[in-house]
Amino acid sequence: MMSGVFLRKNNKMDYIQTDDNELVIFNPESGDTHFLNEMATVVFNLFDRHHDVEDLVEALSKEYDAEPAVIEADVRQTIIEFLEKGILIEAPR
Repeated sequence: MMSGVFLRKNNKMDYIQTDDNELVIFNPESGDTHFLNEMATVVFNLFDRHHDVEDLVEALSKEYDAEPAVIEADVRQTIIEFLEKGILIEAPR
């Protein structure tokens, strides 16, 4: 699941950084507003530099000094939620 998939932020959304730890994402097409907690914001912001799940998990495991297997399930679940809400989209390489 999601292996080798290239993901990017949906540029149709409006992103509002409320402070260093939280982000509000507004979808002007649907009117939906999404509030990201600190960890979801960290995962989301890593998509500025990393565009696939494996790279993102590796970056997080280094940043938090944790084994990739420990954080991978949570990262994948967060990404699934981002995809369902349209916050991230699949993109051609």
